[in-house]
Amino acid sequence: DALANAHVISTDATGALIQPAKTKDGRPQACKKGHFFTAVADCDAVLFAYTEHHTSEFVHGLFGSFRGYLQADASNVYDVLEQGPPKDSDDGVRLVGCFAHCRRYFFEAAICRYPVGLQGLLRIRAIYAADRVLRHAPASERKALREVHVRPLVDDFFTWVHAAKGITHGRNLATKALGYAANQEAELRRILDDGELPLDNTRAERA
Repeated sequence: DALANAHVISTDATGALIQPAKTKDGRPQACKKGHFFTAVADCDAVLFAYTEHHTSEFVHGLFGSFRGYLQADASNVYDVLEQGPPKDSDDGVRLVGCFAHCRRYFFEAAICRYPVGLQGLLRIRAIYAADRVLRHAPASERKALREVHVRPLVDDFFTWVHAAKGITHGRNLATKALGYAANQEAELRRILDDGELPLDNTRAERA
């Protein structure tokens, strides 16, 4: 029902140690790692799926028939959903990024005293603050309100990201944060396409 009718599915995966059944002679076996996927369908239902392997094949089997917005982190296992035609149309999954994941990398840079980290946190905080004001607006109006109040801040954030990325060198927490934001720009900007899309995927993580 979720795959057929949901508008937005938020998903996340977490590892878990699984205790196998005992051997025939009663000896316990060593734990092995499995993965639980969470899927929150339009905030109405929380679903779980277990897999032994965190792979693109499993993700495609789980969400491949979905035709709405799928909000997830930047794990490459989700890339298979947007590879090849149809892409970015009503006929396929549209991946949505997570500003909370993006913010996490700037936080890690900030606590290690990289100025880029603090700048990123301040800019992302401004995006959240502007969107928070629109929280109680009807979804039908929220998209238009985001165009006025949120899009300029998102545009400014990515303009800054690309400028800072050009002058920040090395392999460190600052370049990692800027690289994540730049690589996820299309998915993060997608929150502007629909008023019902949240800025982040934390509802799936909480579930």
